[in-house]
Amino acid sequence: MNRRDSTMIASLSLIWGASFLFIKVADRQFDPAALVFARLLLGCAVLLPAAFLVLGREALREARKAWRRLAVLGIVNTAIPFLLIAWAETRIDSGLAAILQAAAPIFTATLATRFGDEHIGGGRLAGVLVGLAGVALLVGSPGPGGLLAALAMVLAALAYACGATFGSHMLAGTPSLVVGAVSSCAAMLVVAPFGLSHLPDALPGWKELASVAALGVGGTGIAYMLLFGLLRRAGASRTMLVTYLIPGIAVLYGALLLGEPLRAISLGGLALILVGVGLASRGRGSEPLSPTLAVAGPAD
Repeated sequence: MNRRDSTMIASLSLIWGASFLFIKVADRQFDPAALVFARLLLGCAVLLPAAFLVLGREALREARKAWRRLAVLGIVNTAIPFLLIAWAETRIDSGLAAILQAAAPIFTATLATRFGDEHIGGGRLAGVLVGLAGVALLVGSPGPGGLLAALAMVLAALAYACGATFGSHMLAGTPSLVVGAVSSCAAMLVVAPFGLSHLPDALPGWKELASVAALGVGGTGIAYMLLFGLLRRAGASRTMLVTYLIPGIAVLYGALLLGEPLRAISLGGLALILVGVGLASRGRGSEPLSPTLAVAGPAD
């Protein structure tokens, strides 16, 4: 791996790892629906011009051909998990949220056996079981008050896995940048009625506003473009490294900048999930399956 690829992987990991921190800060004065709407609005303001700049009129042609499937992907892979994560982080630590979401590839590997031509057996089956054990360990760790939030994070991970499975089958021929831009816009339109009706009554503080801007411009717009560039340059196998780096980075951000405690049970759950991901994400032979990443949707 050359220096540029390593820099892109590190940058993407740092951006997406920080997303959980920014969600936690923005949740202080933004309703989750308003936060998601503002994030997607800013993300679309970056992605749409980028798609037209890179692809020209081809972007519009591809969007017209696949808009129904892109709309479904936007709902399943963006609107639903974004709302669940934003709501969950009003009740649990950002680090725990990131760890639970890291289980998405576990669900992706499981769904691949039902809707794809993959077979789970041996090491992959062990990986799924180990990863699910890590999820089970963490779900009850926040206590009764955080149980629903932890379950919401599990549902968000499942939604990402469903989006990855759907996208890999139904959008294989659509340019990645079109997938990112149009599905994000579809999600934004779905969330808009709820977000607009829950906007803050007063102007939020600069930290909350800056967090929303960072989530929209950085965590959605710039991160998507980094992801797609990395997939073209380095392939899915190396891009998979981002999946392993995000939760640990998010835990460190939460501990250092938000004062969140580093609990042994969280670190143990993280270890189990990452071991499970490593085993379950092995496809036929030695090539890993394409990664399901935090806010990116299916990688192709």
